[in-house]
Amino acid sequence: MINKSYLSNSITTQLSRDIQSIRERIDRTSSEAVTGRTADPTAHLSGQIGKAMVANDVLNKIDRDTSLLQIRESRLDITQQSLSRMQEGLAEISVRALDSLSAGSPVERTALAQDARAQLDSALIALNSRHGERFLFSGDATDKAPFGSPEDFMTDLRAIADAATDQADFDARLDAYFDLDTGDFANGFYRGAKTSSDGDAVTGLDPAIIRTLRNLGVLAMAGPGDGLDNLSTPEALGVISASADSRRKRHPAGARRHRAEQPGKGKGRAEQSAGRHDLPRPVRSRRRTESPRGQS
Repeated sequence: MINKSYLSNSITTQLSRDIQSIRERIDRTSSEAVTGRTADPTAHLSGQIGKAMVANDVLNKIDRDTSLLQIRESRLDITQQSLSRMQEGLAEISVRALDSLSAGSPVERTALAQDARAQLDSALIALNSRHGERFLFSGDATDKAPFGSPEDFMTDLRAIADAATDQADFDARLDAYFDLDTGDFANGFYRGAKTSSDGDAVTGLDPAIIRTLRNLGVLAMAGPGDGLDNLSTPEALGVISASADSRRKRHPAGARRHRAEQPGKGKGRAEQSAGRHDLPRPVRSRRRTESPRGQS
């Protein structure tokens, strides 16, 4: 006599196994449809383990390369946003400075100095931005904030203005301060590395960034009773005019040599940066899956 209880249990057990197998196949098929990759490359290739390993290694490299490119793109986005804000701020201040010169009143100069100082503060905050634990404008010293405080910067500039005997002396002292080899700006106020092994990175010593900070700092001393009052009125107005003129291109000594020594930065890009007043634009990496690269 057939044991009905045993038969029922056997059927139930087999059905459970079949259902579990169907679920596994559904999950596997769904995953393969979404990712475009087989769940078991070795089995799919009928035991051709060597080919399976090579194919899997290539796919893993593509995944890593895509992830690294996404991280790099995020860094470049933050860098571009910071530089764009600085450029917009400098353009606004240039217009304000020209208005101040036209009006020639102490009230206008005070307003100009206040606006320039606000833009300087914002610029240094932007330049000290970071992505994750990496400071973006510090060159290879990614663990260090590139710049000190606005107060320290203005203290240096006011000391230069107080010591200057005339406009020419003031400009000469500024040039010495911003000299990339021996100046206090590059060797004291700037705390990052002078070089970057990342060809897409922009350091805080880029000539356009230095020029922007220099102009904003000088304009922040435009108010009555501040640093520029040590000069005669015509000389002070001349300094304000020169700092407000975005077409004026003053390059600290050693700037061209510094750019030429940057690893991974071509001659064309250095010359373009030196030949215009715009802040540098980081170059976006092209996404390529044909030839993965493990560079971050």
